Amino acid sequence: MSILIICESVVGNIGKELKGRYEEMLAKNAVEKLAISRSESERLRMRKSTDKGTDVALTLPAGTRLRHGDVVALAEQMIIIDIEPEKVAVVRLKDPDSRTAVLVGHAIGNLHRPVRVDGDRIVLPIQSDGEIEMLRRQLGQIAGSVEISSDLLVFEQEAGAHEH
Repeated sequence: MSILIICESVVGNIGKELKGRYEEMLAKNAVEKLAISRSESERLRMRKSTDKGTDVALTLPAGTRLRHGDVVALAEQMIIIDIEPEKVAVVRLKDPDSRTAVLVGHAIGNLHRPVRVDGDRIVLPIQSDGEIEMLRRQLGQIAGSVEISSDLLVFEQEAGAHEH
């Protein structure tokens, strides 16, 4: 019989305030990962098992959105959220000017996808590489002004942005 741990809040994040504690717990082999998809990161209630087989029930407050590295339990072990990587398109403007930026933003906006601006990269989730070709066609005459590639990474949308 496995133990059920009920998690009712996010304690912190290993990339921020709990970085030192994470290193300590990792050295003790007391870190467990709870793998979830990006779509599951918005769920307030779910039951899953960690990579070490611990049964976890999440019952989170309204408005909670889980982030990669969030700690949902911290006692004898640390249970962290491990958002699964997904396929993304990465768009870079070769020669940024306001006209190109507006037209690229308009084309991406027409896809109705969440985005993240990461330095000089615009990142958005895709299902297949065929969507990269579709985006190139939508860009029309300015397609040569951008570089578009695919990657596999943990996607977190831009703070304050909404998906529609």
